[in-house]
Amino acid sequence: MQFAERVRNITWKEFQEQAEKFPEIKLFEAIDDDVLLKTDDIEYYAGVTKETVRNWARTGKIRVHAPVGKILINGDDFKEFMYERLKKLGLQLSQEKAKLARLKDSSQIMKSQKKVESIVKRLAYYYR
Repeated sequence: MQFAERVRNITWKEFQEQAEKFPEIKLFEAIDDDVLLKTDDIEYYAGVTKETVRNWARTGKIRVHAPVGKILINGDDFKEFMYERLKKLGLQLSQEKAKLARLKDSSQIMKSQKKVESIVKRLAYYYR
């Protein structure tokens, strides 16, 4: 059973209590709960650009612990954010695979296959 399927219905707090059962995601072990992460750190762990990190901070998607002009994110807040992101990607993958199984038109099948590949690629980044 994949990570996303196993955690679909549990909260971040429940996941934290059972985190050792999910060794395939090293991200949750690699970051200390109390550390303050900079934009560069988030860029590395999330596999996104600095601008994406800034957008997450500006739009309130991720909690920032710093004065104006600096982006510092608490390790626990970042792990919670990534946990929810992984759950969402897993759900998207399940939905897209189900859609792919129902499609008949070859052009729609190709689009759906590319979307599945893209989601799998993003998920695979976190399993490194």
